[in-house]
Amino acid sequence: VLDISNGHCEVVSEKNILQSQLILGKAYGLYVEPTAAAAMAGLHKLTQNKIIGKNDSVLIPLTGFGLKDKSPI
Repeated sequence: VLDISNGHCEVVSEKNILQSQLILGKAYGLYVEPTAAAAMAGLHKLTQNKIIGKNDSVLIPLTGFGLKDKSPI
């Protein structure tokens, strides 16, 4: 599917996921679980690598509520 849609995939570290959780909480007041924060970490990596441009529109559904996390931040 990635080839057909000209898509891209990134691997993110646990450290990057936790950083994204903190950023989402502090900057936007969103308390999400690590699974949801992983998408945000991926977006950050894709913008750093210039795969997604600064002016591109992106939608990330952050559906995982942080209270489901075993060890909340």
